[in-house]
Amino acid sequence: MQAKTLDDLRRMHPHFVQHWDPVTFGRPWLQDYTVAPPERRADLDLASPPDGVRSPLALAFYWIRWLPNGGADVPVFLPGWKKDKVMDVRFDASVSPAGTVWHVPLHHPSLTSDQPSSATVLTSTDHHLMRLSFDLHGPAGSAGGLVEQTGCVGSAGTP
Repeated sequence: MQAKTLDDLRRMHPHFVQHWDPVTFGRPWLQDYTVAPPERRADLDLASPPDGVRSPLALAFYWIRWLPNGGADVPVFLPGWKKDKVMDVRFDASVSPAGTVWHVPLHHPSLTSDQPSSATVLTSTDHHLMRLSFDLHGPAGSAGGLVEQTGCVGSAGTP
């Protein structure tokens, strides 16, 4: 759901309008969101996806664990983007006794070229995701994040 003005939000999503004011940030909102009618945004669709295209979350948390140790080039769909919706990503691996470390330089028109953006992923020898970190730099600012495994239940299978 989105709206550019308060009047638009009031008209299109009356159950959610109470969350317009930043003062309400953090207050319970999920119940109001679930009753909002979904909007069809055809301008955000990927008209002709390339072979092997992945979403960022599926790639980061699942598919990365099964890439070949020699590295791979993977097309990634950027949901919600109106242009430059696919980013070709190069995964380079270095293998150690602890597992595989994937070094992923990120190049996209919305990222700055003077400060490199990247992601790093560590997978264990039995294909568990151990650590995912990223460092992004754009004209409006920078962002970084780290996800680390604190435990795992289950067994590693194959895709």
